[in-house]
Amino acid sequence: MKQRYNELTEDLCCLAVKNWLKGKWRRRECLRLIEEYAGIPQREIIKELDSGGHVLKDEAVKNLGYEVYNRLIRLTQGKANALDLDPVTFEPRRDGMSGKLRDIAQLCAFHQIYNHLLALGVMPLLKAKLLPSQFASIPRRGQNGLKKYFVKKLRKKSLDIRHARKTDVIKAYPNAKYSVIIDYLKAEIPSAKWIIILLTELAKMSPTGSLIIGGYIDAWLFNYLMSYALRYAKEQHKIRRGKKTPLIKVVGSFMDDFGFMGSRDADIKRDIKLVDEFLSRKMNLKLKYGKHTEFLTIAGEKERRKETSPARRACPFLDLGGYRMTFTHVTVRKPIFRRVRRSFLRAGVELKATGKLSIQRARSVVCFFGYFKNTDSIKARRKYDADHLHAVARYTVSQYQKYKNRRNILNEKDRTNVTA
Repeated sequence: MKQRYNELTEDLCCLAVKNWLKGKWRRRECLRLIEEYAGIPQREIIKELDSGGHVLKDEAVKNLGYEVYNRLIRLTQGKANALDLDPVTFEPRRDGMSGKLRDIAQLCAFHQIYNHLLALGVMPLLKAKLLPSQFASIPRRGQNGLKKYFVKKLRKKSLDIRHARKTDVIKAYPNAKYSVIIDYLKAEIPSAKWIIILLTELAKMSPTGSLIIGGYIDAWLFNYLMSYALRYAKEQHKIRRGKKTPLIKVVGSFMDDFGFMGSRDADIKRDIKLVDEFLSRKMNLKLKYGKHTEFLTIAGEKERRKETSPARRACPFLDLGGYRMTFTHVTVRKPIFRRVRRSFLRAGVELKATGKLSIQRARSVVCFFGYFKNTDSIKARRKYDADHLHAVARYTVSQYQKYKNRRNILNEKDRTNVTA
């Protein structure tokens, strides 16, 4: 059987440092850490970043990687406080979409590096356990992937989907304990001693012993935990005349939100109840039961959309990951649409006044255009001139990136001439 974890090596530690530093080289925290442990002055790193070089960067990654490796070796040998981590602090931030106030963890540099190292160590196991129906905080599996997955399943005639229910885990991160995850890891990869020891040590940094919002590895571990719940949900069945029939046809998750779809609402409710009992028994988690959706037929939805009153046109939908999905069309939630509309309206005003878009506005337009692309917002797309603004924004971002690349090349030439 293929080994489902990576051994601790100096190269793995260097790769974790490299992943952590990606996009962060100019931050003061990173520059100070490099100067302290690699002995490279901050100004030298800045010069190399401006010139596009990589010699000092490679040296910094290697030296930091060796420091991380040596600390972990001391930890596995039983040395107390070998990791030398700063306490975790929390900063309350308001969620821009839901308005909820969340405690976001502030981790020291080495704590963040160990998070990346753990992710690299357990990645073979994560690839084996995470399901295709899991989305959020997984590379190349965001909201658009979730929408495509559920719409494809919803419109597949052989599945005969007529009902759906949405649920979510109550206080998911505060109630998800490291101890539970460590027990699962011990069962799956008992020989991965360094991973279990490191995760046990990092768990001590959490004031409540639970997952923390803001940790890199925490998102992976929560998805790993939820993969067991999804598998359990898919395994549930009923027996009629000696034949097994699954209770549900489709189940997927967007982090702590679950979407159940099937032919009978009674079967879906039974499946959710069984999953709730499983989560409570195995993980000390509870599900909050969401809204029941009874889909109209395709003909019924088309007929509903012909109503003269806008209030009577709405069709029953499954609301998951920001998208509202039905058989014939897909829309987005109102708060999301307001943000998208505001971005495109301001971009239109800026383009009309100055004839161009700032790089910040251009990036905002490129980011939000996916909501037009992945929904059936034809009238809104035409009303806010989304395609034209998107084309201008893409051109602006492209030209800005080319300018940065040319500047780096010129700086490199100037530095070579001065050296010569």
